[in-house]
Amino acid sequence: MMKPPLFYFIVRVLPCQGKEKEACKMVTIATDPESCAGMQPEIMPGDTLYIDPEEKTGESGIYVIEYKGNQKFCRLTTTACGKWLIFSNPVHRAEFVPVEELETLKICGKVIKQVREY
Repeated sequence: MMKPPLFYFIVRVLPCQGKEKEACKMVTIATDPESCAGMQPEIMPGDTLYIDPEEKTGESGIYVIEYKGNQKFCRLTTTACGKWLIFSNPVHRAEFVPVEELETLKICGKVIKQVREY
């Protein structure tokens, strides 16, 4: 059986709160151990996450980001000096992205729903 790519995207249109139906496109991601390591046990390998690719504000919630060539899940906190990438797993320290480097931080979307099959 082939291993799925790092991020496996399936585009679906779902109803969204506060958005016009036509403007709301959701993406699902099948997580793998590398991409979700920083958020374990909150996000585990094999979880299906529904991502809103239009939501890139960085306000409260978990986001899919790309930073320094790595794609990962984290919470974002904005300060006057930059952004903090905050992880649930205590093994992974928070990372600071200074204002000068913010152009290298790409916010890919916000996690709006998580499904875990047991």
